[in-house]
Order: sequence, then structure tokens, then C-alpha cells
Amino acid sequence: KGEKAYFKLDNVSLTEWRSTGSSYQGGSQGVSFRIAKGVSYRVGQSRGTLVKNPEELQIVDSGSAIFTDKRIVFVGAKYNREWDFSKMVNVDVGTNGIYVNMAVSNRQKNSGLRASNDTDMTPGILAGIVMEIGESGIPAAKKYALDVSKQMRDALAIDSKSAT
Repeated sequence: KGEKAYFKLDNVSLTEWRSTGSSYQGGSQGVSFRIAKGVSYRVGQSRGTLVKNPEELQIVDSGSAIFTDKRIVFVGAKYNREWDFSKMVNVDVGTNGIYVNMAVSNRQKNSGLRASNDTDMTPGILAGIVMEIGESGIPAAKKYALDVSKQMRDALAIDSKSAT
């Protein structure tokens, strides 16, 4: 109620921290006795532990993201996710907004969105705009969008000068 949708971004990927498996670490010790040519007998022990590999940020689904003034909603083929601004704990926006990783208080692990197409608006920039709308209103969001646009134009001008 009272929520207003501002953007819909198609072809976006859902990212989550996922396990990359586990590995066995350990070793053995003992002694081998030769019984006959080509035949040995080994006495000893083996000891080790199963160790979980570190989690990695992985793409787990693709779909669309809807950016409102109260939350961001992802709708995919396998998963649906919601990041409610009132439960937002942390937001990490990648370079040029290509990805946005978000932590909310009602979920243990961070998850986020990654742009699948570099010609569209990016999830990070859109997240910044709608969060600004929710916190400070439309005029502040317009200023934020103009500031981001200027930063990107300045970065492109620097890149094009250094390329020549």
C-alpha cells in the first residue's frame, strides 16, 4: 500500500554466496615391510579432517528486478527475492553499478543483483536512485542521478583521453 514502482530491469542475474564444496586434509604415517618381490605389507594409520571450502559469490538465477520506493524485488525462473529498505543493513555497489550486493536483517547471507547486459541501466545505480527516493524524495533522487551521470561522463572522458 502506497508503494510506487519506478524501474523494471530485465535480464538481471541473482547472486548469492554459495559453498564451493569441501576437501579432505590430512595424511598418513606408518611403515611398509617387503614380504616378497612385488608384495609389501603396510602398518600405520591415516588421519584427517573434512574442510569446507570458502563460499563464493555465484550467479544462481536470472530474471527481472523491480525497483520501488520501498524495496527491490527479483523475480526469476527458480527464485524470488525481496530487499526491503526498512530491513536494509548494508549495500555494496560495484564499479559503475554493475552489481549490487545487499544485506537485510531477515536473511543470514547477503545476496544481490548483477547486470547481464552492459547497455542497460545497472542494478547498483537503480538501487541508489530508489533508495534516495525512499529516504529523501524525488528531488534528492534526481540530484543523485545527475551526480552519478556526471561521474560516469568524467570517467569516460578520462578513459578516452588516455586511450589516444
